[in-house]
Amino acid sequence: MPNNYIKVLFLIPLLSSCGALSPLFPKIKQDSEDIPIPSTWVTRLNNGSDAHNWVKKFKDSSLTSLVNEALENNYSLKATALRIDQLKALEIITKARQRPNLNGGASITNSGSNDYGDINESTPLSLSFSTGWEADLWGRLKDQREQARLDTTAAKADYFSARLSLAGTVTSAYFNLLSARESLNLTEETLHNFNKSLRIIERNYKAGIPGVDALDVQFGRNNVTSAQRNVSEAKLNLARTSQALQILLGRYPDGSLFSKQELPSPISSLPNTLPQGVIEQRPDLIASRAQLASLVKEVDIRQKALLPSISLSGRVSDSSVSITELLNPTFLAWSVASSLSQPLVDGGERKAAISQALIQHKIAIQRYSNAALIAFQEVEFALMADKAIAEQAELLKKEVRITTLAEAQAQRDYSSGLANARILSVLESQRRAVNARSSLIRIQNERLQNQVNLFLAVGGNP
Repeated sequence: MPNNYIKVLFLIPLLSSCGALSPLFPKIKQDSEDIPIPSTWVTRLNNGSDAHNWVKKFKDSSLTSLVNEALENNYSLKATALRIDQLKALEIITKARQRPNLNGGASITNSGSNDYGDINESTPLSLSFSTGWEADLWGRLKDQREQARLDTTAAKADYFSARLSLAGTVTSAYFNLLSARESLNLTEETLHNFNKSLRIIERNYKAGIPGVDALDVQFGRNNVTSAQRNVSEAKLNLARTSQALQILLGRYPDGSLFSKQELPSPISSLPNTLPQGVIEQRPDLIASRAQLASLVKEVDIRQKALLPSISLSGRVSDSSVSITELLNPTFLAWSVASSLSQPLVDGGERKAAISQALIQHKIAIQRYSNAALIAFQEVEFALMADKAIAEQAELLKKEVRITTLAEAQAQRDYSSGLANARILSVLESQRRAVNARSSLIRIQNERLQNQVNLFLAVGGNP
């Protein structure tokens, strides 16, 4: 081997160690900028519950089964999981670039000739082997490997974020399904009551009771027709809600997924946590932090591309000898070459690429800071909303009791034929009672939906 090749081989470890010890480029700030944290968060740490297995906290076995089914069968979630396998393969590729590579080739040709009646046959065989290796003087290849690892970490966090989002979406869809079922039950009960009132109106009208005229009959019939339309609309809404849940479960959306259960009771003990806990738990923020670190590695890689690189290559081959001569070393030839490359003139392309990567990193920091503040806001609002919605629900329960009593009293007065009892009073009392009950169903579902949003904001494990 020529002396200059030997010198290069001894020079490589020296250059590598110098590159490892010398800070060629300044470090880049990797963390997000300071985010203001209100002191009131600290007082919440000891009076809340954790967000682990939050789906089971609703104490609904059907909901737990549906969420597990969705996590197992949802097609979008499966596609997100495959992204992790794709990036793991990239990790292997970047790791392999730090090691020497060896390639081999072989060819064999069978030929013959007839020379004056004598048959001459030959079977020449050609073999060749080549190898190459790039010396990672400045750690560029190592940075590429680390960047691939960070990208895989971000992909895993994205997957868990997708799992959390899917669990929340399924839970919300399930509560919407129960709410739609309760609304349908209410409209069917309302139709039954309106039919009952119409029979009373028609009976009183035929009996000639004073104060009951044909207009009362028309009002009663109009209420029945309106209630029939509401029942039809409620059935369609129930089917549509059922289809939406079936899609999330990976089932065919035929709208046959119905439930006779009522909405579960809201959770009384909700998770209260510090902002730092939200940042550490939420998978979307974990993914963002990994992406920030990956962008730092991208800057390092582009900076180190400006430095000289050294690579070695070698080749050994025969000279198309016959099989009997294959192992004869006199027929083998080898070569080793080294190259030292250094970018000289590129019109500023590489430096511009470095500036671009730095700007992308700064943009990512601003977006991450904003995402963290939004996460805090989501937790804050969900906690405030739960208290406000709970107060509204209690008032609506009181309103339902009052309007139900008023409806029953108006029905009794009108049925008994009291002189001052008017059908308009009956209809108005019915309308108020139905609206109050409908609003109660809506507010109960709204509180459950808000609690789901809180668990998503906190980043709890479903």
